Amino acid sequence: MATHKRSNKPKVLNLCSGENPIKEAWNVDITKGEFVDEVVNLTKFPWKWKTNSIEKIYIIHGLEHFPDPKRVIKECYRILKKGGLLEIIVPHSSSCMSIGCLGHYRTYSYDTLRDYLSRPFYMFKKKLFNTKAQELRWWYGRPTKNVPKWMLMIIIPMDKVLTFLANLSPQICENLWVYYVGGFKEILWEGEKV
Repeated sequence: MATHKRSNKPKVLNLCSGENPIKEAWNVDITKGEFVDEVVNLTKFPWKWKTNSIEKIYIIHGLEHFPDPKRVIKECYRILKKGGLLEIIVPHSSSCMSIGCLGHYRTYSYDTLRDYLSRPFYMFKKKLFNTKAQELRWWYGRPTKNVPKWMLMIIIPMDKVLTFLANLSPQICENLWVYYVGGFKEILWEGEKV
């Protein structure tokens, strides 16, 4: 179990935390681990947290592992306070590493989360969140394990340039040049509960 124990009434959750804890969050995963504060099967609904009790939820490379992402979003919406934040990072559909993962049920395009969560649409009949941030990322937004330092010296500057260019017009990037740079790894989306 994690060595940074806090209150049993968390205000911030890091769901599907695995080996990537967030210091200020209660780190939750389906399996025990060194950095996991609590083991919870998040495929069983409803979740244990009370309605309108959480201030922020992180799901970093976790949503794609659920067979029913709609149920996960509905639970996040239920347990978040009004004005609470939901930050999701998911794999981009151009990433061959993401498509090739047996544990992934789907990948995402730049507009997927904004389209489904920040306006009335067929999946959710009402707007659930105001989009606060959205970014297409060429490389991962967190440190990458098992990559030689010399290679990071090349990847990090390339990531800054390609990520900047992609976010000038993500739709043009996705439709015209995403595959010429080996695809993009992830999308960050953050929304505020309405």
